[in-house]
Amino acid sequence: MADNEQFIGKPDVFAGPPVLTREMEELADELPRGGDIPDDLDPLKDGV
Repeated sequence: MADNEQFIGKPDVFAGPPVLTREMEELADELPRGGDIPDDLDPLKDGV
């Protein structure tokens, strides 16, 4: 059996709750629409 044979024909769908990489308390506050982006904000910290 090929390594990927077990996945052939199966959809790439994840049906579950979102997975957070950090605790809710550690997440940055949402910026208001039109708000200034802080210099220390790293939008790629958790990946894309």
